Amino acid sequence: MVLVAWAACSVFLLAITAYHKGPWRGKVIDAKTKQPIEGAAVVAEWVKDFTGPAGVATDFFDAAETRTDKNGEFRISSKWFINIIPFITGIGGPYFTIYKPGYGYFPRYQVSPQNISPDLFEGKGGVVELSELKLKTREEYLKYFPELQYVVMRDGDQNKIKYFIKLQNEEIKFENSKDTK
Repeated sequence: MVLVAWAACSVFLLAITAYHKGPWRGKVIDAKTKQPIEGAAVVAEWVKDFTGPAGVATDFFDAAETRTDKNGEFRISSKWFINIIPFITGIGGPYFTIYKPGYGYFPRYQVSPQNISPDLFEGKGGVVELSELKLKTREEYLKYFPELQYVVMRDGDQNKIKYFIKLQNEEIKFENSKDTK
């Protein structure tokens, strides 16, 4: 009986995986002027993948948020992940979104880098160039905005991205005020 309990505990402990990643760093600049963009929201999102009979399903796991400083730089601290059943689930990410009202968001609308590497923000970090996004009509804005909302936190804890949401709400108010003038 003791041998069976020991074997069961051993299998369970072997199934637990803990690993450390990060930190992540970067710099965000204006593509035209090459000047730093201060106050951009930077969101890192991790997802968990479940493999089952129907295939792979992805769901929110965790997120971290920061903002760029006066030099356009940001840093997201290291994270420890514990995966209890690595044979069934995996942790993917971080997947980054960088957003500042008036600019196209990263990763869809950045000018550079052209090819986004999964480790872009690891080590010394990467530089992202964002260009101004000149939306001329309400229809253009309505097409762009839901796309941006979907990119971040499809199912996650909205409290982890408060600054990102604040910036979105400011842009919505600004765009709505254009309609009333």
